[in-house]
Amino acid sequence: MSKESVLKQMKFIRERTIALLDATSEELADEMPKGFRNNLRWQFGHIATSQENLIGYFLGLENTLPKSFTELFNRGTSPADWNQDVPTLVEIKALLKEQYERMLSLSTGRLEEEGSPLILGPEYKYETLAEAIDFTNFHEALHQGNIISLKRALGVEDLWAVEETSK
Repeated sequence: MSKESVLKQMKFIRERTIALLDATSEELADEMPKGFRNNLRWQFGHIATSQENLIGYFLGLENTLPKSFTELFNRGTSPADWNQDVPTLVEIKALLKEQYERMLSLSTGRLEEEGSPLILGPEYKYETLAEAIDFTNFHEALHQGNIISLKRALGVEDLWAVEETSK
């Protein structure tokens, strides 16, 4: 895989995330089906938070997301514990779009650059920016699967169309 293909993949994956978000109503975003620890809003916010954390750490950059994102969407958090206002899907979408553009700008011409390595176990060390982005691509796609599972558990038949719930 060429180094530039990770940027192409990042664009494709982010566009699919935004398409899933566009097909989610505000009401549906907060439903948490039995057996799940989070909801659709958490999944979308977590995608933005994780990419910011991982690439920011790798490049030694400050997190540009609102502080509430870390509190609401970091690994180990759950909507069951939320005690503050949450961002709307429109706000999350704007951040996801801006983040993609910023990550693309930060990455152009720097894919071979080494930063603070992402170490995920003894055999998994990501040392170049391309490798770090490749991991965030995998992570985002993994959460797209979670989003699809949540939607199916909520009875959504058309995953790509907004479906209002009856509550």
